[in-house]
Amino acid sequence: MLYSKRCGLFVLLLAAAGCEKSASEERAEAVTAQQQADQQAEDAARERRSEVADANLEAAKKIADAQKEARDETSDALKEENARVVDAQKDARGEAREASDAFQRARVDLRKSIEKELDSIDNRAADLKKKLEADTKPAITATREKLTEVEKQSKAVREDLRSFEEATARSVEQFRVKLEQSLSSLKQKLDRVDDAV
Repeated sequence: MLYSKRCGLFVLLLAAAGCEKSASEERAEAVTAQQQADQQAEDAARERRSEVADANLEAAKKIADAQKEARDETSDALKEENARVVDAQKDARGEAREASDAFQRARVDLRKSIEKELDSIDNRAADLKKKLEADTKPAITATREKLTEVEKQSKAVREDLRSFEEATARSVEQFRVKLEQSLSSLKQKLDRVDDAV
């Protein structure tokens, strides 16, 4: 019995020794566990880097979209501004054209008015000349000279009227005043000649 007890104890010790892991096995398991932990840490880091890269990519896309939208808005604003400038220039050219047309009409109207008065003066002078040709009195000679002076002055006013066609807007008013004064002077001289006849 003692023998069988010893054998049983020995078998039990052998079984216990067989159940116990050796130090190298434990080390191998620890290394494997460490490798698995390292692999999990590396996988987690890779996943974080991927998430960060995705977030950076998404942020870059949003930035690019915002920049594109800003460029589009700027482009639209510039197009609108250019359209307003073009419209304003078009309006200004139209107004300048209208002002030029009005100026030309005023010039033509003034020229026609002066020419009409000159024609009237020339017709009166021609009528007076016919009357004076029939009269042979010596006092009439001075009147004839005054009439000739009126005719010369009428021709000078007509020359002034031709130069008026080339006048600038600033000098038109000066021409108008000068021409009206000349016409008034002509009418007065013609009236004196008419009174003398």
